[in-house]
Amino acid sequence: MSPLQSADMYRSIFENAIEGIFQTTPSGQYLNVNPALAKMYGYASTHDLIAGLNREIMTHYARAWDMRSACASNGMEALKLLRQAAVDDPYELVILDMQMPHMDGLMLAREIILGFRSTAHTQVDISFW
Repeated sequence: MSPLQSADMYRSIFENAIEGIFQTTPSGQYLNVNPALAKMYGYASTHDLIAGLNREIMTHYARAWDMRSACASNGMEALKLLRQAAVDDPYELVILDMQMPHMDGLMLAREIILGFRSTAHTQVDISFW
């Protein structure tokens, strides 16, 4: 069996298993989940599950570090939160997920940088999760 066939077979087993299967980083970030796990947790898709769990993990870290935090489910929502906060109490750090619906993390970072150039608060640190 070639390495490509072996990878295809593993992917098929992973995707079609009736048990929930997942892969995480040592810090707990979800990298991959199968459809059975998403269904068990009540999510419409594997992407929605990964995004939701990773937001919960980051919120937990922010609270543990006594940081103010807000979560957005997509890039447009994140821009709205940032614009609202920029008026009175701007965020100093923005942590972006590289895989967000409608706008990936790099596109959102570009929008943040371009949007905040014209404001009084120009220092926003951006980190990717």
